[in-house]
Amino acid sequence: MNKKKIIIFFFFLIYNSLLGQEIDLQKDNAEYLLKFESIKNFSSKKNLIKEKLLRDKVFIPDSCISINKIQGNQIKYTYFCNKWKSQSGKKCGKKILHFIFYKKGKEMIQLDETINPNSNKILDLLNDKNIDNIMNFDSKMSAIFGSNADETNTIIIYTNDKSIKKIIREYRKNKNDS
Repeated sequence: MNKKKIIIFFFFLIYNSLLGQEIDLQKDNAEYLLKFESIKNFSSKKNLIKEKLLRDKVFIPDSCISINKIQGNQIKYTYFCNKWKSQSGKKCGKKILHFIFYKKGKEMIQLDETINPNSNKILDLLNDKNIDNIMNFDSKMSAIFGSNADETNTIIIYTNDKSIKKIIREYRKNKNDS
């Protein structure tokens, strides 16, 4: 075999081995939370959040379906819930939820590219000067954020940055218009 064929074969083997690997969501969540708690500065926590959101993009929503019967007719309603599956279709649990709160909750939005395409834009605007606090609510406390946060941790970033407030309002306006 010549060198070119060997190199191509080598990259083919690496590519196939990477395709076969799946991230274990629950194990990744546990490792992420341990690392998150050990970090003290906001910048490093923000970068860790960004990495986690990027890793979580590989998961596919496991849509929840509600079937209601009204006068004998069935109405199917599909809605978002925090249940995910791997690309091979294996159910893998819940993601850790990430929210950004402007002025202690006057405006808020979930940071998740599958829900909000502006998540990375918001994270890029954050820095040590405009982050007031980053809190980790454990799975018992997360229930206050609704059924999607039940049984999983929720990370909240607090900011008073007006440019982030503007992005949140634009997203909510566009979501309400559609």
